Formats: sequence, C-alpha cells, structure tokens
Amino acid sequence: MIKSLLKALIFISIIAMSCNNPSARDPLDTDFHEYEEEQENLIEEEEEEEEEETEDEEGYQDGTYCAIIKYYYYKTGSSSEYTLPVEIEDNLLTVIHWPNGGWLDDSHFDPPDISNGDATFTTDDDHQYSVSIIGEGNCSQNRSRQYQEVQTTQPQSNYYTVNQRFVDFYSNDEMYNPHDLKEIRLFNKPFCIMQDYYDLFVNASLLQQAQSYYFEPLLIHHNDQLISSQQAINKDIANFAQEGIESFKILVQPTDMITDFYEYYDISSTSVNFYILKNNGKQLKLSRKMYFVLNKTNTKIYGISSQRITQKNVDDVMAMINRN
Repeated sequence: MIKSLLKALIFISIIAMSCNNPSARDPLDTDFHEYEEEQENLIEEEEEEEEEETEDEEGYQDGTYCAIIKYYYYKTGSSSEYTLPVEIEDNLLTVIHWPNGGWLDDSHFDPPDISNGDATFTTDDDHQYSVSIIGEGNCSQNRSRQYQEVQTTQPQSNYYTVNQRFVDFYSNDEMYNPHDLKEIRLFNKPFCIMQDYYDLFVNASLLQQAQSYYFEPLLIHHNDQLISSQQAINKDIANFAQEGIESFKILVQPTDMITDFYEYYDISSTSVNFYILKNNGKQLKLSRKMYFVLNKTNTKIYGISSQRITQKNVDDVMAMINRN
C-alpha cells in the first residue's frame, strides 16, 4: 500500500515538472503558434489590400451631381463656363442638363470615366467639354465661386430656374423635335451656326456669348446696318426687358432651309419657331422666316433679319464699307 502511494506521488511530481519545463513542450505547439501568427498577418494584409481596392473603386454612386462645365468650339473660337447638373452611371458621365430643360446625353458622345471627379470629351459635332464635379445634387447649393465671378455682369437667377411648365409647352409641340437633328449637323453647316446662335437666347445673361458668332461689324442686324457686335447684343438684351421676356426656346427648321452661294458669302433662309416665356408666366409660339448672311466657312454671321436679305442688300452695305 505504502509502495503504491510512493509510486503515485513520484508520477505526479514528474508530470508537474514536465508542465513547468518549457523544453518539455511538444515541438508541434511552437510550430502551431508560428503558423497562427503567419495566418493573422496574411489576413491583415489581405484586408488592407481590399480596403485600398475599395477606395480605388469607390468613385461616385449613380445619381445627379453638380459640376463646372467648360465648353470650347474650335470652329468659332467660342468658349464658356457653366455650373450645371450632370448624371453619373457606373462612374461614367452620361448626361449634362441645360438650364432650359434640355440635355446633352451619351447618344452624342462616348461617356468618359469620371471616377476621379474630372472628365473631358468631344461631341459628335466637335464641341469640346471638360467637367469637374463640385458637389451632389442639382447645383442649387453648389454654384462655384469661379462661375459667379465670370458672370457678375449679368443676373443669374433665371438661368438656374427651369420652368417645367414652359419645357412641357415647347417639348410637346409637334414641330419641336430636336433629337432628330444629329445627322443634319453632319452636312448642314448653316443650320449648325444658326441653331447654336439661337441656343444662347435661353436667357439674357447668355447673350454676351453671341459676340463669338458675329462678324465685326455686322453688315445687317434686323433694321440696322453696319452695327457693332456689342450694339447688336445690347439691343437683344434690351428686348428681353422691353417685352417682359424671361426665356426663349428657339428651334431652327432645317427641312425647308435654302442656301444661296455667292463669291464672298452665303445667304440662308428658313423657318424658325420661337417659343416664348414671359415674366408674367404667359407662353407664346411664333414662327418666322429668318435670313442669315454667313461667311464662306459658315462660322461667322454677317447679317440677320426677319426681312428678306438679297445679294443686292449685302453688296450695297459692303460698298458702304469700301467707301468709308
């Protein structure tokens, strides 16, 4: 009995000594801890890589954003800057919304990547745009300081106000169909300059940009002859105030356009639809035949009038210049 008890005590002592002796541990135990640490390090590295990839892939969620739009058209040398809402889908810029309710969408350009906030593209009719995102939403709270400084000489409130009732008024008219004009722009240069010029009449604040379309001096401007481009612009701006007009939407009709070609200029005539929104909310539609005198490359306007312009009219005015 005593001998068995002694054996038991000795066995327990050996176990206790083994437990307290590091050298007696199972060598696999050390390997396991090293393996466990390696796995933890690998997991941490993978998580860091995933976070970096996520940051790179984040970009912008699909939706509407406010952006500074810079525009340039090399054929006329005209340039301008706007603050407008744009749409982003899958980090691609797909739509720019104009203040008159219209838009420029990716049916006219290849949507560029804008995941870093900036993008540039050229439309199918060679107009160049650069876009910089400055905030979320429709720009009501995100007008850029730079844009405001550029536009301080003219009121801006109406420029940002899209009157949906007016948009419905002209877009529902059977004669208003601007989305079928893409192909026409490819071969009808007189239409291009006339429509681009009339697009500025959406608001009086944009009319200063018409100077890039005018020859200096204008040979004919409605009832005036040999008028400076600035005088012509001032008259058009004054017309907004005198007639109580808030906005125009003007659509040139290319289907009945006739262009006569002369040695130093061309004379084009066509019907033009004028949709008018007055300050009192009244909406009107007028249709007039308009005459344009253009240079031979159809990039500058020599004359414009709702009264017929003939070759003799133009030559008489040019003779006045030569006499002076």
